Amino acid sequence: MGKSTKEKIFDTAVVLFSDVGYKEVSMRDIAAKVGIKAASIYNHYKSKENLLHSLVDFYMEHWQEYVPNTEEILLLIETIHPLEALKLLSFQFDPKMQNRMDRILFIAMREMINDSKCEELIAKCHVKRTDLKRVLDKMVELGKIEQIDTAAINMIAVNYALGAAIINGTNLKLDWEEWFKGFSMVFSLVKPLE
Repeated sequence: MGKSTKEKIFDTAVVLFSDVGYKEVSMRDIAAKVGIKAASIYNHYKSKENLLHSLVDFYMEHWQEYVPNTEEILLLIETIHPLEALKLLSFQFDPKMQNRMDRILFIAMREMINDSKCEELIAKCHVKRTDLKRVLDKMVELGKIEQIDTAAINMIAVNYALGAAIINGTNLKLDWEEWFKGFSMVFSLVKPLE
C-alpha cells in the first residue's frame, strides 16, 4: 500500500527542510514536490510551523523507543565489565528510520535558535541527557573505573552524537561501525580498575 498524502508531505518536508533549509522552503514548494495543489497541503498541516513541529514530535516519540534503558544498565554495572556497560548506551535507529531521524535532528539543530520546540528536542534528547554520566558516576562509586570528570565525558559524547547527525545529514554518512568507533574513542577515556 502506498503512502498517504500526509505521509508524502511529511517525508518531502524532511528532505527539503534538511537539504535546502526550513526558512528557504515554502509550503508551496512542498506541495509542488508532492504533486498536489498548494492550498490542499493545509488540509493536512495548518502551517509550516505545524509541519515542523510534527517532525519534532515524530523524532521525540520514536527516539524514546530506541534509547537504552539506563536503569537496567545501572543494575548490570556490578556484574559486567565497565566497557561492556558503556557499549550498551550506544544505539542507532532502525536502518529504515536512520536517515529520516538524522535529517530531523539536523533540521532541529539548525532551527533551535528560532523555535522553542526544536530547542526542546535538542535539550531533551541530547544535551540534557545524563545517562552516560549516571552510569559513569555509579562505576566510580563502585570502584569499577578510575575517578573521571563524568559530566565532561557525558558532554563529549553528546557533542559527538550531534556532530555525527550533522555528518549523516550530508553525503558523508557514517555506517554503524564508523559511528561506534567514535563512541569507542570517547569510552577510551574511561579507565577500568579491574
